[in-house]
Amino acid sequence: MVGATSSERVLVLCVFETRVFATNSLTVLPEVDLIVVMKDGRIQETGTYDTLRANGGEFAKLLEEHTEENARERAAAALPGKQ
Repeated sequence: MVGATSSERVLVLCVFETRVFATNSLTVLPEVDLIVVMKDGRIQETGTYDTLRANGGEFAKLLEEHTEENARERAAAALPGKQ
């Protein structure tokens, strides 16, 4: 890349880079390209957030449990004397 600035070089290098992101934060998952769900050290399912949600597999179950847990926490926080 003759004449390219250093920022252009970095941009080109990053375009072809693969990043593995391990998280237990479900809020970031709608933004990623591919989700790999593992259980007991084995891949259970792969796909996008929307696809995995619609499939009703392990990922969908995890989301449902998380949603229910958050609802219980919000309900408990709304009880009188919890403020």
